[in-house]
Amino acid sequence: MKVGDEVEAVILSLERAERKMSLGLKQLTPDPGGVITEKYPVGSKHTAKVRNLQTLVYLSELEEGVDGLIHISDLSWSKK
Repeated sequence: MKVGDEVEAVILSLERAERKMSLGLKQLTPDPGGVITEKYPVGSKHTAKVRNLQTLVYLSELEEGVDGLIHISDLSWSKK
């Protein structure tokens, strides 16, 4: 954002004595966690791209902006 932009926001608090107002932008958008849990429920199977290998975990990308973590203990004993 830049000076002069018009935005829609939620008033979070008013402090009349100090002439302060707190505004929130993210309160107007749905919680991405709710959408993610609906699209990727616990126990469901998905294909992901491995982005990073660490000692005990694989960091993966399910889709743009949605990352996952696969612990080494969750990997198959018989498949590479």
